[in-house]
Amino acid sequence: MSPRNADISIAISKDELTATIAAFTPADETGASLTTDMLSSVLQRAGVVVSPVQSTIDAALSPEADESIVGMVIAKAIPPKEAVNATIRPLGDLSCPVLPGTPFCEVIKARAASEGKTVTGASIKPAGEMYGKNIIFPEDAHCQLNPDTMEVSATAYGFPVLDKQTLFVRPLIEVDKGCMRVRATIHAKDCKGKTIDAVRLGTELKNMGILSQLDANALAKAVKLAASTGAAIPNVVIARGLDPINGKDGWFELYIKDERSDVGIMDEDGTVDFRSRGVIRSVTANAKLGRVHAPTRGIPGRDVFGKVIPAHDGAVHRMSIGENVMATEEGSEFVSLIEGMVFYAQNILSVTEVFATRGDVNMSTGNLMLEKGSVLVSGSVLSGFVVECPRNVLVSDTVESATIKAGGDVEVRGGIIMDRGGRIVTDGSISAMFAKGATIEAQGSVCIAHEMSNCIVYAGSDIVVTKGRGKIVGSTIRCGGSIIANEIGSDLGVATTIFLGLEQETTDFSQRKKELNALLQKVYASLGTGDPRSILQGTPAAKKQTVAQLLKMRLGAERELREIEEEIRKERDAMRQAITSRLKVNRVIHPGTVIHSYGLMYRVMTPLEYSTIYYSPEEERIVVGSL
Repeated sequence: MSPRNADISIAISKDELTATIAAFTPADETGASLTTDMLSSVLQRAGVVVSPVQSTIDAALSPEADESIVGMVIAKAIPPKEAVNATIRPLGDLSCPVLPGTPFCEVIKARAASEGKTVTGASIKPAGEMYGKNIIFPEDAHCQLNPDTMEVSATAYGFPVLDKQTLFVRPLIEVDKGCMRVRATIHAKDCKGKTIDAVRLGTELKNMGILSQLDANALAKAVKLAASTGAAIPNVVIARGLDPINGKDGWFELYIKDERSDVGIMDEDGTVDFRSRGVIRSVTANAKLGRVHAPTRGIPGRDVFGKVIPAHDGAVHRMSIGENVMATEEGSEFVSLIEGMVFYAQNILSVTEVFATRGDVNMSTGNLMLEKGSVLVSGSVLSGFVVECPRNVLVSDTVESATIKAGGDVEVRGGIIMDRGGRIVTDGSISAMFAKGATIEAQGSVCIAHEMSNCIVYAGSDIVVTKGRGKIVGSTIRCGGSIIANEIGSDLGVATTIFLGLEQETTDFSQRKKELNALLQKVYASLGTGDPRSILQGTPAAKKQTVAQLLKMRLGAERELREIEEEIRKERDAMRQAITSRLKVNRVIHPGTVIHSYGLMYRVMTPLEYSTIYYSPEEERIVVGSL
């Protein structure tokens, strides 16, 4: 029997990526074993050109090799190598910022792809691109590559960013629009673990062309806060430009301040009277009113790059001098020519004796309380409002349930309607087209053109109701002079009451006159009635003080006696005038009219036409006569 030599066969996969042992026959005791050369020859005949798998070779050549090695991979294809993109290797903690000149990473170069080989030697192409992508640095990368060391260094303070093979440093310092502020995001440490300080950031500002000084204090505070919180501090202003200062416009300084409230005055109980605004003050003649101030020059500024920012000079204040105002010789200060109220409106300075409204007295004006002068109301005085002044009041329209107090005359070119209260009180006279439900008190005369109805009227002088209808009805009238009207009362018998004459109360000065005369007799007996200066000059020095006191008492007593005599004269004149009071009616007095005079009463029972009614002191009765 012939010996059996070892035998092996190789099978290649259809894709030629592997070669496996397809069959194996071990040698018998007398046969030749499988050798390396035999195995290489079999692989060569099978078409395998790649290096075999050593572990499979070792198994096949082992003396113990048997059929178990069938199926083992004896050769593998060489796979292709894909291209590798360039990348970076950090040279520090890139979660922290980098500063100029600091290398923060190393560039690992890109690697090209290589083809693979099947077990039979056929070429295997790479799946991707043949060449890897390099790192790209944009124009504004704020970093630069050292080609010798392949290290990348920052050229600005910021964060390194690798975005799709593009490497750049995102700056953490920015200049505001307008170039007046430099802001930064501040970290405690840089990528190398070094503290960020004023010296390092100051150098960065200089590199940026910023000339403004670094705010070291603000930087130190931000670094300290970043260290304590572990977080970046954004929007820290680390440098500032110098803002330009525009010149101040010229302006007029009014010395006289309007102390009135714009909204109202609080009462003692805490409630606000929205109508009350305070008193309208006046100035005396030759009072200084105000001064025009010259404009100032502007001061230029600089932005953070040192560029000059121009400033505007202030504008000249333009104003005009109104009535009763004069400029001083200096030309910038103004004085009043009269006593009156000061007004500065639409750049016109004036002093006037008349306070004029542009319309009604209402919530926009508040109550009008004048210290001096008169009031002109170019409209109406609305219900609930007050007008007070020491001189005259002229109302262009009506007075509606308002209060007017004047030291002079009150003229109402419309009517007086007081259905909800109100009062007119004046030391002068009052005139109006009509009066309804009004309370009127005048030390002078009261003149109503058409009708006076349901009024309460007091006049120290005459009451005249004759210009129009001239009717007095349903009113209570008290008059110190005469009452002249066309018609009194109505044919319906409406009650109308008239008091003729003001019963005067005389003052009893007798006791005081007796005391003063007794005092004077004593002084005259002691010092005589001569001129006080002559008496004092002839008095010895030791007695001069005593004599001076007596003379002072004498002069005071003589002055008081003169004042008493003048008051007695005035009271006598008033009594004589009161006795001359008359009621004159040009048409008719209706029944329902009651006339009082000096404690007597006359009731009209039948219509009286063209009548005169008065008190006769001789007859001590009220006399009714014809006109």
